[in-house]
Amino acid sequence: MLNDLNALLVILSPIEEGTLPVTNGHLVHGAFFSLIRASHPDIADKWHNNDPYRPFTLSGIIFPSHLCQNRKILINKNSEYSFRITCLTEEAINIVQAALTSSSILRIQNIKFKITGLNTKTHKLTGKTNHDFLYHKWLKNNSRQSKKIKFNFHSPTAFKAGNINMVLPDIKRIFDSLTWRWNFFQTSGNMLPEVTASDWHDTWIISHFNLQSRILDFGNHKQLGFKGLFTLSLKDNSEDAKHIARLGCLLADYAFYAGIGYGTTKGMGMVYVEF
Repeated sequence: MLNDLNALLVILSPIEEGTLPVTNGHLVHGAFFSLIRASHPDIADKWHNNDPYRPFTLSGIIFPSHLCQNRKILINKNSEYSFRITCLTEEAINIVQAALTSSSILRIQNIKFKITGLNTKTHKLTGKTNHDFLYHKWLKNNSRQSKKIKFNFHSPTAFKAGNINMVLPDIKRIFDSLTWRWNFFQTSGNMLPEVTASDWHDTWIISHFNLQSRILDFGNHKQLGFKGLFTLSLKDNSEDAKHIARLGCLLADYAFYAGIGYGTTKGMGMVYVEF
């Protein structure tokens, strides 16, 4: 089975110096689409019109912390920068890799960067697997189970309910957003059921959190979100609850690639998960 889930870092070296705003996921999003459009214009149009079901996520610029001053990132030629891409389909992986190898220059806002490499496996935010492996790992292996799920939200995360932004983590909203993505992108018929709020809350309990609110300034609008640590512990270890417990573990594992919540193609909802 080919790996249809992939997370990589694009390594950047500045050609020019200047500054970028701390909130820059939307700028990376624009630069990414310019890259895709140059090599695959039809795919770029398709992906642009497919929101919220786009087969990738993007982070903002990842940079050394000492280069942040007054909510600006200092871009200098002696420092290394990167951003993260995850792909949720085999097609997306092939297109992204082709686009990254066809061009060595990326312009983010008004600053040119040289793409100097791809990190695919030596950073904790990189990796690869496939939907089938995760499905069998958690739902077909009866001995596989975790009593804790530790979410580390690296970037601000929020949910949408109609026109309302929800800026606190909720067990059902977390798992529902992942279930929808999974069912849209999996290709082997391993559909996941939607679970009621009561069943989720009867199985998992919030045992620890250390969260901070963050405001993202996208220029034409601002978005409030949360980031930090959030731990779920198994509340019910009965035989009846084990399937829901394993389903939660599967979705949390998937979150590393799919992201959580709203705006995952513009730097939001990036999460690292430990069991």
